[in-house]
Amino acid sequence: MARPMLRRENPHPEQMQAFRISCADCYGYCCTALCFFKTDGFPMDKPAETPCRNLEPDFRCRVHDQLSSRGWKGCRAYDCLGAGQAAARLYRKDWREAPGTASEQFTVFLTLCRLRQIGWHLVEALQLLPAKPLWAALEAQLAENQRLAGQPAGALIGLDLSAHQAQVNPLLKQAAALTMQAAGGGKRCADGIGKRFRGELSGMDFSLALLIAANFSGCTFYGINLLGADLREADFSDSDLRGAFFLTQGQLNAAKGNRNTRLPEGLSHPSHWD
Repeated sequence: MARPMLRRENPHPEQMQAFRISCADCYGYCCTALCFFKTDGFPMDKPAETPCRNLEPDFRCRVHDQLSSRGWKGCRAYDCLGAGQAAARLYRKDWREAPGTASEQFTVFLTLCRLRQIGWHLVEALQLLPAKPLWAALEAQLAENQRLAGQPAGALIGLDLSAHQAQVNPLLKQAAALTMQAAGGGKRCADGIGKRFRGELSGMDFSLALLIAANFSGCTFYGINLLGADLREADFSDSDLRGAFFLTQGQLNAAKGNRNTRLPEGLSHPSHWD
């Protein structure tokens, strides 16, 4: 018996294009604004607002094609969802040309990162058929998210997103609950570190779960919530992730897989996958 479909066609395809990173149009914000920690997949610690030692004058990475072999897995995994180029468009000069604006530019970048993350999940929630009763409210929050992100740099500095996040979070939780219920599940798994999963996984809640080095090879996902799950070194080789939701490119970049791994629309196979 065929299972009910859980997704409709993306009502906002233009948003998915905006979420694609364009490092060539960025001022190396992720290499500078963010702090690095060895525990997060970097070979060294680095304080925030300090350029990475590998950042070239043209904002390209000196070791970009050797990130894995040199131990820069944190860089390999990172995806700003297009916040970098969006922040750069707000400034006529980069932070090296105008060092007095450096902290401001980094703050704007980080704010746009949060807004892009919120926007990504809202767009995905609007594709979930079981969440249809929430679509109007989700559309309203997406419009608000776009309004906030479209403000000039001065308005983004010091922008408090707590009220917006407080409106969005319950909607995402409800959308997830409805979708997992439609998939016949809702079982919670908070800790799957190194665990071997097999076969078809239906309606499971992996949100914020620790799934480091978990083995999902050959599994089929149906109505699986992966919101905020830690997927570092998790293996999705030969698996079918098309039925997973709230999955991001950054999570995939931190995981393992191969060209046989089937992905939801809008996500790409990381270059380091077999």
